Amino acid sequence: MKQGVILNINWRYNLLLLFSLPAMVSAVVPAEFQTLLSGQRSFSNLTNAAAGNNETYGMNITTWQMPHGGFCKAMESRYQAPWNGTEPLSDFTSNKGPLGMFDNNATIGELRFLANLYKSTSNAAEKTAFKTAVNKIAGFILASQYPSGGWPQMYPAREGTIYSNYVTYNDDAMVRIMVALQDIIDKKSPFDSDIITADTLSGLKTALEKGVQFTLKAQIINNEERTVWCAQHDPATYEPLGARSYELPSKSGSESVGIAAFLLNYSSQTPEIAAAYGSAINWFRITCVKDTACNRGTFFYSQGAMMWYRFYNVEDNRPFFCGRDGVKKYDIMEIEEERRTGYSWAGSYAESLVQLADKYELAPVSPRNAVHNGKRFFITVSHDGTTAFHVHGTAPLYVELEHFTLSGRRTGTPVSGIFVPDIYNFTQRHLAPARYIYRSRTENAALTGTITIERTY
Repeated sequence: MKQGVILNINWRYNLLLLFSLPAMVSAVVPAEFQTLLSGQRSFSNLTNAAAGNNETYGMNITTWQMPHGGFCKAMESRYQAPWNGTEPLSDFTSNKGPLGMFDNNATIGELRFLANLYKSTSNAAEKTAFKTAVNKIAGFILASQYPSGGWPQMYPAREGTIYSNYVTYNDDAMVRIMVALQDIIDKKSPFDSDIITADTLSGLKTALEKGVQFTLKAQIINNEERTVWCAQHDPATYEPLGARSYELPSKSGSESVGIAAFLLNYSSQTPEIAAAYGSAINWFRITCVKDTACNRGTFFYSQGAMMWYRFYNVEDNRPFFCGRDGVKKYDIMEIEEERRTGYSWAGSYAESLVQLADKYELAPVSPRNAVHNGKRFFITVSHDGTTAFHVHGTAPLYVELEHFTLSGRRTGTPVSGIFVPDIYNFTQRHLAPARYIYRSRTENAALTGTITIERTY
């Protein structure tokens, strides 16, 4: 390779190595990352309540389904008997009737439980009932989605308590929906059957794509840096919003974990998705408080512990607390005891996510944290117009570079790398966003993949 110069980039670029796009998830993201979504796939609250009488319990559930297809939360005990025809189907109503919901695993838990029973029962009448109920739930999911792609906490619109109408990541509500849709599309258990009709499946695919796009647009950006998400976002503007009086607009150290885990495991990876979850993982690394734990508002030393706060300022990474008066405080002792001891203000929320990212080196690495991650990454441009991507160490899925200075120093021979021939659409200070074919540094220069260079703001 000819003498080169370090590329000067005054903008931020994201480079994503796509090692064969169709097989990217299986090839790059280990199956162990699926464990991060185990909670979002659980419906143990219903199986435990059924106590072995699954089919009877499931048939009872179908009688409690609302006309729009949704269910209310905290129904486990009421499902012990079929609906009597007079009892309210939901604890929440509007002028449009009873409200279905997604928080506390409502509706999605029923979806999974009934789909599982559809596979296990041999009773034709039960199969029909379970399949009908599941497809009605799918219809509820489609009807409740905003045009922008997000889902509210409740549907139809709740009157008075408007935060229920915001796009809701709180309690993993929207993540549970998206994980379920992905499992349906992939025919992952309990959806590995013909339970979803073809027409419904097509609609769910579109809905999932819209949900992912909303999530990418809602990610909070500080100083041109992607960070994480709030527990609620505006369905039209994507801005972070509060909920109850003590839940102010914030960056969420809790709900953002499930969002990042979903994007990491999403089947149809793109550079934008990798940038989103990669930046979130880095944010969790930066904000991690080590050797500290919290229990009922009391913080204490705990060797080896990893802790994150529930709420951080939208504009920076300063954690805060809030009482029922709605006034932000930076000292937890300044809020009333009832809220101080009765809310989850901090926890080991992202511990598994960060530990797996470290184990498999799938998190983004930037010049600022290259030392922290034990690796060095260099971009060079040689005088003949070829671009070399040099990775010293194991190549991560995503690499972020920013604020390089132009230098005439020699690059030397890379320890390992790939090169892109015949790229001339850049100047000294600008490498154009594009996707370039790269070839392995072998005698035959066999095609092995692509590099995507994307300018972001």
